Amino acid sequence: MNSQAAMGNGTLNADEFNKLAESIAVFSGEHRLGWQIQKSSHFETPWLVFKQVVNVQPKSQKEAHGAEESELELKEEASDCDENEQVTLGVGGHDDTIAMEYHVVYSESYQVPVLYFNAFHSNGKLLSLEEIWNSVPGPFQERVRLDGWSTITQQEHPILGRPFFQLHPCHTADLMKQTQAMNTHSKSNYIITWLSSVGPVVGLNLPLVFATLSDKG
Repeated sequence: MNSQAAMGNGTLNADEFNKLAESIAVFSGEHRLGWQIQKSSHFETPWLVFKQVVNVQPKSQKEAHGAEESELELKEEASDCDENEQVTLGVGGHDDTIAMEYHVVYSESYQVPVLYFNAFHSNGKLLSLEEIWNSVPGPFQERVRLDGWSTITQQEHPILGRPFFQLHPCHTADLMKQTQAMNTHSKSNYIITWLSSVGPVVGLNLPLVFATLSDKG
């Protein structure tokens, strides 16, 4: 089943995920974008990993007036991306750096990719779930306020067995089905299309060059 067929009902089988993930890793290597494939002898399907460090700079008090916590502007430090996008996170009121680690793992039960991630302060301390909820950019805050537990949760990584934050996959198939219905002639890479939609919720903004990567790699 090719990615267009998979996207027809919003799901993706494991073989197709493998192919698309490998194509992303190869494309990333060619363009020095930082995405890598990871494999485990205990897990049949490989997964994608991306890491970035962001600078945290508090906004002025005027800009932050009325907020429960100071909002922070983060600039990606990934040096080889097409553009350094600004992300707004509410994780405190002091200068800091946040180390972000993202994993794209295939879910057999949901038949979709799942985004796992961790975020660490410069002292190595993991951000709390509440800090992660508060860090969600403004356009997505309403959904988190209404139902944070069904949006971002903390789960055991299915391969590594360590606590990771997770963007819950229960709505992924519906999202991708709608996306396919609106883009019937698109041959975009399923994983890239999905990440472009959900990644910004947790500060992951893909370089525009990824838009040139098709479903055939």
